[in-house]
Amino acid sequence: MDIQSTTEEITPDQAKRYLGTIKIQRKLRNRVVRKHESALRAKDFPLMPEGISFNCDGALIDGQHRLNAVVNTGIGANFRVHRNVSRAAELKINVDIANRNGVDQYAFVTGEDISSRLMS
Repeated sequence: MDIQSTTEEITPDQAKRYLGTIKIQRKLRNRVVRKHESALRAKDFPLMPEGISFNCDGALIDGQHRLNAVVNTGIGANFRVHRNVSRAAELKINVDIANRNGVDQYAFVTGEDISSRLMS
């Protein structure tokens, strides 16, 4: 099935519901959430191509920091919402995010035992 993309105004209540669909929880980086919170409060949160993504099972796979900012501030925002993201694309999203965020996150999302790499 193809990815379905729409623009949605996401309220704090909707953001909570979306966050409740997470199956694999990457580490929440408070610095990133605070950055989004500041932008929401300053009304400097334009619609961007990256947004909120759900896999084929309806689980949130990208956007947890943005959604947490909406919940924390109580300020809704417009987002691009992508549904039916394939498993291959989901893995690519997770690996790319993990690569940016460190070895522990990479090991978490890939399930790879990296202890031998760390010892060398």
